[in-house]
Amino acid sequence: MRISILLSVFLMLAFSAPPVAATDLTKIDRTIVKEPAYKGKPAYCLLVFGPEAKTRAWVVMDGDLIYIDRNGNGDLTEPGKQVVWKGNLKTMELGSIHSPDGKSRCTVSLHKFPASVRLMGSDEVKQRYMVGDPDSDPLVFADRPVDAPVVHVGGPLTIDLSYYDRLCLRVRVGTVGLGKGTFAALVLPDVAPTAEIEFPSKKPEGPPTLVKAVLKER
Repeated sequence: MRISILLSVFLMLAFSAPPVAATDLTKIDRTIVKEPAYKGKPAYCLLVFGPEAKTRAWVVMDGDLIYIDRNGNGDLTEPGKQVVWKGNLKTMELGSIHSPDGKSRCTVSLHKFPASVRLMGSDEVKQRYMVGDPDSDPLVFADRPVDAPVVHVGGPLTIDLSYYDRLCLRVRVGTVGLGKGTFAALVLPDVAPTAEIEFPSKKPEGPPTLVKAVLKER
């Protein structure tokens, strides 16, 4: 079976800008300059921003406390970098992250699932991102900074084509991160791409069967 996706809108979004070489996320320094005295066992995730991933910000979960490196300087003990997860809320707004020069990069929120989280963000041009799918591509924070998943927001765009629950075809446009569940998918406008699915003939040398389907579900 051969599947081709007619994604004119997606391709325009992904490739209208000049190509940018992907940053090697494995070479990013995972050092945290200063950490607070945690109450429990911390869990780490690193966010990087822009084509060259120059702005970097840690998000650390410590029970009902969330530490977010708002200015990307690696010091999690500074005032304003601690957020308390309130009550039984499943989604928590963490606020904004900016680069060392003060330029806003992203606003971030987290949604808790039993065994993973979903990270949602909106950048300076109001483009929204979604990272982590609890059913098929969960984002799980790591026990150590060196093993932390790296989420790349605003990096080179690509199209991710995968099967969902073996029955559904999923198409995402976004930036590849480092580690499971780190694909930063763009939340796109209401567009519906068409999938062309080609099945081989049951008869030898027979013509293939072509089926077209509009991907309406988001």
